[in-house]
Amino acid sequence: FSSCSVYGKASEELCTEASPTHPQTAYARAKRLSEEAILSLTGPDFCPVVLRNATVFGPSPRMRLDLVLNNLAALAFLEGEIRMVSDGSPWRPLIHIRDLCRAAQLALEAPEDVVRGEIFNCGDTLANYRIREIAACVQEAFPSCRIVPGAASPDQRSYRVSFEKIRSRLGFQARYTAKEGAAELREVFERLPLQSFHLRDSLFFRCRRIRQLIAEGRLDEQLRWTALDAPDGQPAGASAASPDQR
Repeated sequence: FSSCSVYGKASEELCTEASPTHPQTAYARAKRLSEEAILSLTGPDFCPVVLRNATVFGPSPRMRLDLVLNNLAALAFLEGEIRMVSDGSPWRPLIHIRDLCRAAQLALEAPEDVVRGEIFNCGDTLANYRIREIAACVQEAFPSCRIVPGAASPDQRSYRVSFEKIRSRLGFQARYTAKEGAAELREVFERLPLQSFHLRDSLFFRCRRIRQLIAEGRLDEQLRWTALDAPDGQPAGASAASPDQR
């Protein structure tokens, strides 16, 4: 899995898999370097395929509250405000976690000659939103909440993405919209119930969690486990964690 964040600061035109990449963060640069390294190994006995995912939304066993739609919905539920960290003008493509799983399954089941060494943007062209449009989708699920814009952000990331290749080659089309995702999250938050301390808990925010693990000495500066209590009991240096930014 890669990320559409590799496009970084793009023009208003739709980015295709052939578009230049302009990664703006360490996360995006790591994704792009990983793509290059893995695809360089393509051969008769190795069939890699890269999925550049849109920004994911939706519930999960360990809820991600740092992803833009999830975050705005959590703020609406807990604080009664849909607070953006920018003026809302940047573009982001979105994809529901269930749709992402279906796309991965299609890639795994596709004939090798269709996917070998290929990059697919993973999402739906109709699901490119400005941040303020995502906030409006959340407001429909939380009608009593007001949208609070932020200042113009120094974060330069903004990209609209074409997903026609994955649609035409693999037959993928998203089933879930941002509005449906926001309504689903409200139902999930009510069942849990989501509480204010969740917004402070690093467990639900990837970058906070990575920084915490480094501070505790459980990850080194290369994001590799340093202790035998790593997942699955792996020895030091056996695996790497991967930070994320929404």
